[in-house]
Amino acid sequence: MPSSTSSIQPMLYTVTQVARLTGFSRTKTYALVKGRRIPSIIVEGRIRVLRSALLAWITQHVQATEAARAGNCYEQRQARAK
Repeated sequence: MPSSTSSIQPMLYTVTQVARLTGFSRTKTYALVKGRRIPSIIVEGRIRVLRSALLAWITQHVQATEAARAGNCYEQRQARAK
């Protein structure tokens, strides 16, 4: 039987972990967190990002990007129609 601990995901990430997960630099990730663009909490004086908040933030940005692309496609079709 496989070990159950190998599939446990942390509920809180450090800024360094978020940087690795997103592919952003640590400096950029700190800027996003400090600018409150990526939601975070302070636990015992340390910045932590909830896994659920990070996933929601990513989903929000994916949806915004898709909407912008859809809007651009619509605008391009309208421009071609003129």
